Amino acid sequence: MTSPRILYHLLDNDSYVSVSVLARLTGRSRRTVFRELEHIDAALDEWGLTLETKAGKGLRIQCDESKRTQLLARFKNICEKKRSRRERLVSLLAELLMNSGEIHKLSYYAVALSVSEATVSEDFDVLENYLSQFSILLIRRPGLGVYAAGSEENIRAALTMRVFQDGSINDTFFLDNTGFPTRPAARFAEELLAQHYSKLEWMTEESLGLLGVSIAVAIERIIDGHFVSSANSAQNAFTVQMRCASEITRAVEIMYSITLPAAETAYIAGLIAQGRAKAQSPLGAANDAEYEYIEKLCIIMINAYDQNLSVLLRHNADLRVGLRAHLPPAISRIKNRVILPDPFEGNLSVHYGDVYQKVKQAVNALETELGLPVNESETSFFALHFYAAELAMNEKNVRKRRVKAGVVCTAGIGASQLIASQLRTHFKGEVEITVSSWDDRQKLETMDFLVSTMPLAGTDKPVVITGAILSDNDYRSLRELISESSFTDIKHISYNTAQNSLYERINTMRYGLALLQSLLNSFDVYYVDRDIRFDTLVKFCAERFTGTSGDAGMLFDKLSLREKTATQVLPELGIVLLHTRSNAVKTPVFAVIKPTDGGFLDRYFGGVTSCALMLLPENAPPQIAALMGNLSASLIETPAFLDAVREGSKEIIRAVLEAEINELVWQDEALC
Repeated sequence: MTSPRILYHLLDNDSYVSVSVLARLTGRSRRTVFRELEHIDAALDEWGLTLETKAGKGLRIQCDESKRTQLLARFKNICEKKRSRRERLVSLLAELLMNSGEIHKLSYYAVALSVSEATVSEDFDVLENYLSQFSILLIRRPGLGVYAAGSEENIRAALTMRVFQDGSINDTFFLDNTGFPTRPAARFAEELLAQHYSKLEWMTEESLGLLGVSIAVAIERIIDGHFVSSANSAQNAFTVQMRCASEITRAVEIMYSITLPAAETAYIAGLIAQGRAKAQSPLGAANDAEYEYIEKLCIIMINAYDQNLSVLLRHNADLRVGLRAHLPPAISRIKNRVILPDPFEGNLSVHYGDVYQKVKQAVNALETELGLPVNESETSFFALHFYAAELAMNEKNVRKRRVKAGVVCTAGIGASQLIASQLRTHFKGEVEITVSSWDDRQKLETMDFLVSTMPLAGTDKPVVITGAILSDNDYRSLRELISESSFTDIKHISYNTAQNSLYERINTMRYGLALLQSLLNSFDVYYVDRDIRFDTLVKFCAERFTGTSGDAGMLFDKLSLREKTATQVLPELGIVLLHTRSNAVKTPVFAVIKPTDGGFLDRYFGGVTSCALMLLPENAPPQIAALMGNLSASLIETPAFLDAVREGSKEIIRAVLEAEINELVWQDEALC
């Protein structure tokens, strides 16, 4: 889009105006003026004007006087419109960075912004701090001028973030007063994203918006002959983001008749990799080393978040999956100083103080590993994952139980037995009734609440005062107490279903039940020498539960890699929990491995007494994967299950295993 300032000065002169004069009048460089004149025909066509050019003289707009007067008034109003400080800073930054490497005096920027040189100098003081965050130096040469020095990547990042946060590539006033990004580049970037939306629809709206601004900025810089360094080309050509980036850069090449270096494609791929996902991102770890690194960071953050909850959180499948998906783009954003809108709007520490303090501990551990600061917005995104995990953990630890009620003998044993009989009849199966004298305080203190015909002093327990015959009000009061007291620790599992047709659901259920039947049929307790080493234990499991030496080697490597990432030895729970997904196994496996007598002797085991092995094929249906994940959580969270595995009785373990699977499968139709 051509700047209104250029149109204004062309209309204000009936004679020819050279490009050099236009540059001086508008406070822009000759190069910027030439670039904006490329789009002048569209503006002139809108007003029914024509442009004359004459070699050696310049340019002149043909126009009758009435229209000239009308348009001069219109463009003068736009040019002289008062800007806010925010708008002026965005405009100044755009002017400065689009001319990066070129030195211009304060007067150049003063004319361009229609302010005094003193105001421009004060604005540069503000921008200097902002630019330093992107490793861009603001160089001031007394008597000569000011220019910005920094890498192309950093200049683009600084421009992108300022436009994204404080400007708008669709805002007419912003475009008119900065000339950047020009409307054609912005529109082209929007069209590109629209064309590739099916590949990018996993992104959140703010990430898509940021990507659009980033591509528009990149196009502007490329048109002016600025390219990123070859250091950015270290991208796997077969990743999802590289394939999409290749299509985008090819479209840019066709649109602007240029050839782009490979580094520009890698740069666009990097921008895509920074995006947050609405749900599950298609962008995974590029290789085993990167996967191992992300796993390591997950464990470091979980351990730092809450030492008391670390064991449970490390085995929370949703948290681990969420962090694994979130960390790669988050690290890219942190390294490139990209700041997305804060989901808590800066109020995380105010409204969720406990979570904030714990997540700051996790973020501090991440900062130590990365050697980079993490902004408050990213801290809030991490808080979402941890807070959700804690809420889910609290939900899993809820189950309805029978309430204990004590009926106190204050009006004679007959009245007490009458009250107890009415309670048993009305709340059949919900309340365990104990009739006791008021002197038996030890027994009464084990009750959830007390029922009496007289007020009771000296107890913290809730007391319901009734007559010998219970009234409707008595029953209502008791119902409230029972409801408040009847939920306690254990679990509540819920599943989502993906299948639509009955046929698909039946097939899925049949296949899932076959896998579970195989798991139960193959369950056994195996015994090994007490002095076995950890790697030998892993080798035993790999060889016992695979069919070929190749599969055994694959499973051994997978379990060993997981141990390097985060130990599977849990001394605080008294078990080793070996678990992984691998194509080395064809059906799910649950097994217990016990030393022949007592616990493992090797010091690496930390005195644990048993090993639980859980294996899952890579291609297992999502319902079975979810069920096995919840079975793993049940093992950690359910005391009876954990005790059975530690003690090693095959009959008891199998009974608990069947009960847990039965509840997980049928409670919410998990296999449907």
